[in-house]
Amino acid sequence: MNVFEKQNVFLSKMVADYNKGMFKNSAVFKPYMDWKQSGKLNISQAQSWAMRDEAQSQLCDLYDRYPHAYQYMDSIVDDDPWQMYKGYGEDKYMVSYLEGIDNELTNIHFFLTA
Repeated sequence: MNVFEKQNVFLSKMVADYNKGMFKNSAVFKPYMDWKQSGKLNISQAQSWAMRDEAQSQLCDLYDRYPHAYQYMDSIVDDDPWQMYKGYGEDKYMVSYLEGIDNELTNIHFFLTA
């Protein structure tokens, strides 16, 4: 599986889990998920800050819950998009989603409208 196929698998599962109500405080992430589902970026800088703050807050809680998660990383990469998150147990998907949201919004923040 190439990197683009992994991204598609990741995005499909993230959007499906969001639509199933699996995100804590999901209303905060609505602008991001709307973008991912429609392809139309309509996020303000204020919304970006709010989503990043929420993602980072939830990540801190998850990192505290799994302080040794990264001890379980494999040395060989396979086709599983969540391979590096297996130390987070049942929360591996949410950790990956929140890290992805935080990283992507950080990268595009200054391109967003004020």
